[in-house]
Amino acid sequence: MPVRKNMKTGSEVLSDLIERKAQWATSRFARRPEGIEKPRDVFLAACTEIAAAIEPKGFRYAKSGPRLTTHRGGLTCQIKFGSSYYNVAGASVLLDPSIWITSAKFGAWLRQHCRPWFRLNDGRLVISQLGYLLQPPRYLQWNLADPAERPEIIKDVVSILDAGILPYFDQFADPRRLAHLVAERDIPRLPGLLAAAFLLFAVGADAASEAIRGLLKRHEAYRGPFTQAVAEFRHLGVPSTPQADGIRCLAALTVAFDLPAAL
Repeated sequence: MPVRKNMKTGSEVLSDLIERKAQWATSRFARRPEGIEKPRDVFLAACTEIAAAIEPKGFRYAKSGPRLTTHRGGLTCQIKFGSSYYNVAGASVLLDPSIWITSAKFGAWLRQHCRPWFRLNDGRLVISQLGYLLQPPRYLQWNLADPAERPEIIKDVVSILDAGILPYFDQFADPRRLAHLVAERDIPRLPGLLAAAFLLFAVGADAASEAIRGLLKRHEAYRGPFTQAVAEFRHLGVPSTPQADGIRCLAALTVAFDLPAAL
């Protein structure tokens, strides 16, 4: 299956990058052979075909990027198509999609209410390579260079978006439903800290508290550092510097907003 062939470990991704760099270094000054497509043309044509299949499902395609955009529950959900500087005509044309879920209003709320200790205040909720949202989570990319394989690759990408990514976006359509999901389980690539902060912004303190309780129940190793940080901040006050540690930041959120029974 194409999906298995293109799913990679971190070491495989690094190995592929080294190989592409070597190909690029030996071919960068060579004349492109007659009849061999330009990598950029191949990449953009494939993105356009993928977009044509996904756009009718509520997405808008922008060639600049390129990217597909939709909205769920006040959030901006995007499929961004990346490639590689080291593409080689006829040999390597990388398709490397990533998934973004952001909210400008959430970012503005964080900057207004959670400065300076909340470091991730640009409104992002999820930024992930596409493959990490699937099961099993692996780095997933495709090589579009071979014209004979390209139609099947495009079908493969569309199928994965339909079956895996659109339902992932749908989890964010209703913040109250998202609150129930987050209380019960981890959402792939959605950090518990951002989930709790977003639910505080979009739903309220009770939903944020439930999210934190669920996180601590699923990850007992977090409970000790979280409890300690909460006690520290209640005694000394919410920190006046950015907190790089997510658990300490979650504790600061709990104290700053006096979240009910977060413990």
